[in-house]
Amino acid sequence: MPRLHPPVVCLVAMFSVACEPELPEDFVKASTLDTLLPVIVIAGQKNDTAYLYATYRDPGASVFDDQDGIYSCLDYCSVSDVTGWVNTRLPGNYYLNYNYRNADGVLIATDTRTVYVKENAAGFLNGFYNVTCTCSAMAQGAQQPTLSLVNYTATVSTGDVNNEFKLMSLRIGPEEIVPDAELNGSAIKLGYFSPDYHCASSLSGTLSPATTSFTIDSKFYHYSPSVVYACKNIYEKQLVLDRLIGSIKPTNAR
Repeated sequence: MPRLHPPVVCLVAMFSVACEPELPEDFVKASTLDTLLPVIVIAGQKNDTAYLYATYRDPGASVFDDQDGIYSCLDYCSVSDVTGWVNTRLPGNYYLNYNYRNADGVLIATDTRTVYVKENAAGFLNGFYNVTCTCSAMAQGAQQPTLSLVNYTATVSTGDVNNEFKLMSLRIGPEEIVPDAELNGSAIKLGYFSPDYHCASSLSGTLSPATTSFTIDSKFYHYSPSVVYACKNIYEKQLVLDRLIGSIKPTNAR
C-alpha cells in the first residue's frame, strides 16, 4: 500500500513542456508504489565556490515527494526552509542546509550544500584609480578629429565569477560606461553593448607588469550623430598611507 504522511502545501512551477526530474544518482524507484521518503534535489553544485567581497546567490533546492506512484514534475516543490549563510568577507567553508518538513513540522528530508569562499584571481585589482582619458572624435564629414583630455576617478571591485571584475567606469568619448571585464594573464577582455553604437565597436585592455595600472583602448562607432570615438584610458591605482610601517604603497597591491 502506498506510504501516506500528512500533506504538505508547496508551490509548484508549471511548464508547458515535458519535464524529466533530475534526481540524485543514488535514487532508486523500487516500484510504481510510493515506498521512499522525499528526496532533496540541490540545484547547481553541491560543493560550490564563492569569491571574497562578491555576492553569492544560492541556486536553491527542491524536494521530490512522490505520494501516488506517478512519477512526474508535479512531485517537485521548492525548499523554503534553508539554514546557514555564506560570508563572502571571510575565506573558508560555509554550509547551507535545505530542510523539508511535513504539515506537522516533522523533518522528513534534509541535505547540505558546501560553499568555499576564496579570493578571486583578479581580486588584487580592487581599489580606487586615477584615470587619464585621451580621445579623438571624428564626426562624419569633418576634415579633422576633435581631441580631448579628461581626468576622472574609477573603482574596481570583485566580480561574482573568478577572474572577472567590476569596473566603474570607462569613458568612450563623452559617455561613461560599465563594461564586462575579465582578466586573462596580462590581457583584459572587455565587452559592452548599446543600441547607440555599431557592433563593430571594440575594447581591449592590458595590465602593466607592476600590476598597479592598466590601459584600455577603445573604438566606438556612434550611430546618430555619426561619430567615431577612439580613446585610451590609463588607470593608475591610487596610493594610500600605510600608517603601520610609514610607507606609501598601492591599495590592494599583490
